[in-house]
Amino acid sequence: MGVTVVFQWELVDGQTHQQAIQELHGRINNTGAVQEGKFYYESKFYQASDSATTRDFYTLKTSEYPVTVFARVDDSTKDKNSCIQCDSPMESLLVKLREFFTPKRTFEIRGTRFKLADFWIRPGIVTSSGSNKCVTIEIEYTPSYFADDCWPLFSELGSYILNRQIDDKPPTLMENNKQFNPGMMVQQYVEIFSRKATTQANFQQPMKQEQIQAYNTQM
Repeated sequence: MGVTVVFQWELVDGQTHQQAIQELHGRINNTGAVQEGKFYYESKFYQASDSATTRDFYTLKTSEYPVTVFARVDDSTKDKNSCIQCDSPMESLLVKLREFFTPKRTFEIRGTRFKLADFWIRPGIVTSSGSNKCVTIEIEYTPSYFADDCWPLFSELGSYILNRQIDDKPPTLMENNKQFNPGMMVQQYVEIFSRKATTQANFQQPMKQEQIQAYNTQM
């Protein structure tokens, strides 16, 4: 997995999620990208029964890594958020631990993936409880593990696909030549899942960690 950045599409007034996907597909096709099948992500939020001794966490399963489950633990200090990679049988273990953790919500993302040279582009619709929540665009640059080194490429491609100018530097969690790891991808999705608003938000304006935890507790 190379450097991966997750953007949230900004819906214009009256635009549906499906219309947004159609617009994105048109813009991506204009870059010369080729469709390479479908992708599917599933994320579950587990709430700890005793917040004093146990932390909430999210799991993320992807069709790109079908035998792996990513688990990301919430922490009051954002820099301490941890992500682990587990084999798929992890879910059977969680069933046995259900008195300690309660599954609260499930998010799904489905879409078509595109290949453009060394880039993978994955636009999809986020759904939860049968309702569309938002549209995400995941861009992965496979040759690099450092966002600072390839950000000019991200900036050019991302600005065209999103039809807006993105920041001239990587997201905070990838700055200062930090080596990319799967936890960074999971954290970006968790921040999007945790937002109440589905418009006028992007990865460069993440919720504070305490806001994420407060929202999760309310659901």
